[in-house]
Amino acid sequence: MSDIDYKPVWWAKNKHLNTILPNKIRLFEDFQWVREKIETPDNDFLHLDWSALTQIPTDTVVVLVHGLEGSSKSGYIKGMAKQMNSIGLDAVALNLRSCSGEMNHQLNMYHSGKIDDLETALKHVNSKGYKQVILIGFSLGGNLVLLYTGKKGATSPIPLIKTIAISTPCDLNGSTTMLEKKSNTVYRLNFLMRLKNKAKKKQVQFPDAELNWEAIFNAKTISEFDDHFTAKIHGFEDSKDYYTQCSSLNVLDKIATPTWIINAQDDSFLSESCTPKNVGNKHLQIIHPKKGGHVGFIDQLPLHKTQWHERLVAQIIENET
Repeated sequence: MSDIDYKPVWWAKNKHLNTILPNKIRLFEDFQWVREKIETPDNDFLHLDWSALTQIPTDTVVVLVHGLEGSSKSGYIKGMAKQMNSIGLDAVALNLRSCSGEMNHQLNMYHSGKIDDLETALKHVNSKGYKQVILIGFSLGGNLVLLYTGKKGATSPIPLIKTIAISTPCDLNGSTTMLEKKSNTVYRLNFLMRLKNKAKKKQVQFPDAELNWEAIFNAKTISEFDDHFTAKIHGFEDSKDYYTQCSSLNVLDKIATPTWIINAQDDSFLSESCTPKNVGNKHLQIIHPKKGGHVGFIDQLPLHKTQWHERLVAQIIENET
């Protein structure tokens, strides 16, 4: 485990400011994606947003996966795409089901372990002519790319050469417990509002679904919402079963691809168990700076400049590729 030095700007020493302000005001309004819609095997769809340097594919493409209720519009996704372009790599953002601005067709949406949609995206990326892929996931997306790498990295439809997970809840139960703390009320209420709004849309789409809608809309915690909605629509017994089955902590020892986890020690979303210690896997490196917040890591102004974690990822890629 490494505590590679990260020195925040003065206001970013506060973990909440380092978490909230980049998410709210790091907008990259001049950044343009090229959107592509692809079909899934279950007659649904995914939106992929591309930031390619030319019409000719680079040898290596970077696939970016956002966090809970994020999308390709998220500042951390755009910031990383710009950084990847700056080192000569094409980037594509996978919008998980229901997150692209258009509600998906099926009752099921996305969750922390839904790696089949990532595989569908990788198959499509492979058809474009790229030779290899790097996965970069943030928060929920970090757990998802780690889970995929541990379970299917060796059989990826396009050769997987690196996985990088940032601000990742490797232990979903531990992370959910953290979000239920009083100090995280603002985050929890924001997530619940957005998740319940999607559940309302699903109720309109599927009025005959055998779900306890009253319990869903009255949920006071993420785990309560997952008990009655996320777990039920995705085939898990309850939230505990969902968290147990989908935590990437379970497969870290099986990863055979060079992999990095970058988690801040002051990340209020992550329990101690979310950052693994002594996994004993030579392919896995843990970077654990004292500060950083949750997908923050701001170290220079203005915010449209490249930040610490983006430069670190570029360094990892350029030094190791």
